[in-house]
Amino acid sequence: MLTPKDYIGSLMELAQDRRGEFKEMKYITENRASIIYELPLAEMVGDFFDQLKSRSKGYASMEYTFIG
Repeated sequence: MLTPKDYIGSLMELAQDRRGEFKEMKYITENRASIIYELPLAEMVGDFFDQLKSRSKGYASMEYTFIG
């Protein structure tokens, strides 16, 4: 997930509530962070993207890759 720093806590809570396993977080700029989680696909299929946008007021984005 890419997010402004103001929404980091809320998005980490979202990922953890969806059985996410925290992997890495780094600041890309002073105000923007990249957060990496591994989540089960079943948790992504529902409303995860909608919740991400809602919790970040539309400012966060995400991408995903299958890990096997």
